Amino acid sequence: MHETLAASLPLLKILLSFVAMLVLIRFRLPLGLAILGGSALLGLFFGLAPTEWIATVAAAPFKEKPLHLTAIIALIMALSRLLEESGQTRRLMRSIAGVLTSPRLRMAFFASLIGLLPMPGGAIFSAPMVAGAAEGLDVRPERLALINYWFRHIWELGWPLYPGVILASSLAGMPITGLISLTLPAVLLSLVLGWLFFLRPGVLPLPRLAAVADEPFRPRELFREGLPLLVAIGGAVAMEVGISVLRPDLPFEVGMCVALALAIVCTLLQNTGGLVLLLRTLVSKSFLTMLAVIVGIFAYQDVLHATGAVARIAELTGGGAALALTAGLLPFLVGTVTGITLAYVGTTFPLILTMAAQTGTDPIACVVLGLFCGYAGLIVSPLHICLVLTCEYFHTDLAPVWRSLVLPGAILIATGYLYYFLLI
Repeated sequence: MHETLAASLPLLKILLSFVAMLVLIRFRLPLGLAILGGSALLGLFFGLAPTEWIATVAAAPFKEKPLHLTAIIALIMALSRLLEESGQTRRLMRSIAGVLTSPRLRMAFFASLIGLLPMPGGAIFSAPMVAGAAEGLDVRPERLALINYWFRHIWELGWPLYPGVILASSLAGMPITGLISLTLPAVLLSLVLGWLFFLRPGVLPLPRLAAVADEPFRPRELFREGLPLLVAIGGAVAMEVGISVLRPDLPFEVGMCVALALAIVCTLLQNTGGLVLLLRTLVSKSFLTMLAVIVGIFAYQDVLHATGAVARIAELTGGGAALALTAGLLPFLVGTVTGITLAYVGTTFPLILTMAAQTGTDPIACVVLGLFCGYAGLIVSPLHICLVLTCEYFHTDLAPVWRSLVLPGAILIATGYLYYFLLI
């Protein structure tokens, strides 16, 4: 009994740090400070000296990966605010109304469209579009946050540009197209769950607006107003492919930064006074607050690694536990405590594949299970940057949004296990 309790202590400590963050958020502490408070408590629980905690937190935002991700998110926020403040988002909604007459479909469409671009914090890009699609409708902020967050991530396991899928296929030694052909049910399931839990008339009653339904289709206006999105998404895809072929030594984030910068230039050229709007955005309180949140998340993740918390969780299930339990539980736990796909794939899949080889179990089935469960952990993670930024944008508490994600996340896990047993 004592041995079991001692083995589970690392996980309990991490959960307590999550609870502490949620309590601080509930008491209206700024989100960035709440996350820093959770990281301080985590360091205390794992015996990290105060000086080590300070050094870890101070160094976290200036490492190569965080700098790239912060640059991407800053560009996303600048572009989304430019589109919103200039009225271009509203004009885009009007131009597409003749094609998508259903408000539900429009909200889900824009979130999923931006989801094709695997950028960290991309939910903040689609949030103004979801808000624009819901303009004039009686939709609560937490419902908008859920729609934006959920449909932004439906492609997580079925789009070949996502780094987590690329890494998983590399570790498993199989073509990415072969892996995606097996994980495609996750995309279909996510669409079904999104409809059932967040969009269907029973949970989101919406009137059909005659004015919206009768809007004519204006293809030229649609192309003009949507051009920054085409530049951002198409440019990022082209840049990522080009970099992988011509300059594989360059980080793929460079291509995203260039594409987003070009999209901002496009928006500035399309709107008078755009430069003033951009400067106003860069010094706005909301922009700086979101950057502080990003810094807090990176700091928490570095404290997790400095304390060895993720490795200790791996030890919790990596010993004599059954392979099926390990292949699902490990990615779920790491996905939950980090909110990053690459984290749960990179830290747990080598162990899972080794155990599969030792037991003679189909390694591909284990990888698919790990992806399903890791994706579920990612979706319910209170540290997922998209969830944090979405709630911040819609000015809604994290707790009620998070609670609404638990049941769909559990269904993803259950489906992953059912699929696993069918595959083996």
